Amino acid sequence: MTTTDGQGASEEERERYQTDTRQPHSYVGFVTQEEHIGKLRHLEARVRREVAAEYVSLMVAHDTALTELISLRAEVAAQRPVVAAVARDFGQQLRAARLERGFTQRDAAVWLGLSPQFYNDMEHGRRTPGDDLADRIEERFGVVYLTPRMARLLALAQSAPGSAPDAGQG
Repeated sequence: MTTTDGQGASEEERERYQTDTRQPHSYVGFVTQEEHIGKLRHLEARVRREVAAEYVSLMVAHDTALTELISLRAEVAAQRPVVAAVARDFGQQLRAARLERGFTQRDAAVWLGLSPQFYNDMEHGRRTPGDDLADRIEERFGVVYLTPRMARLLALAQSAPGSAPDAGQG
């Protein structure tokens, strides 16, 4: 026997609802607790797969960056002797130009607007000039600073077949 309480639900429906273990889910109807747990487990598994895929992607990117870093370090290590040779050669030329003019290291440093220690380090091949300083040195002493890359390119050009200077012709 079903009676209505005026609110649209019969006593039988209210009783059935109170004894039912299902919970209301959105507008679709009723979903059991097991169904909720199943959906949550499915969602958790999907999130885990996505996180794992992102982790793998990040690890691949990390490994690629690490490989590039190792390669760059090897290139830098290979260039150290070239850089040192260029700096020593530049320092020797700078010293010769300074002595030719009768300057002390302090005089040359002041003339170039440098500290005496920096100038000394350049003459001994421990420091190299930046672009502006290299231009001042070339202008005032006539000594050209070749960057290690320029020196390498010049050496390659001179060692290429048929590119040796023609000293005997003219």
